[in-house]
Amino acid sequence: MNENEQQIPSEEQIAARLVNLVEGIVQERLGKYEEELAELKREVRELKDKMPSTATSAALKLQQDTMRAQARGSGL
Repeated sequence: MNENEQQIPSEEQIAARLVNLVEGIVQERLGKYEEELAELKREVRELKDKMPSTATSAALKLQQDTMRAQARGSGL
């Protein structure tokens, strides 16, 4: 074989290169998805912290309903 001829890679070499390429792409995308998931989890935690608990909300609603009923009962 002279210097101007290029060696043609074997099927195994081509397959190994493709596997490495695909693994790199998958790892890159996985990293991005993991970052997005972490950001979404932070946002959910922040929203949960800002919202009153369900028990507190229910107690406030009950108190408001009771006050309305008392106001109606007393003619106010």
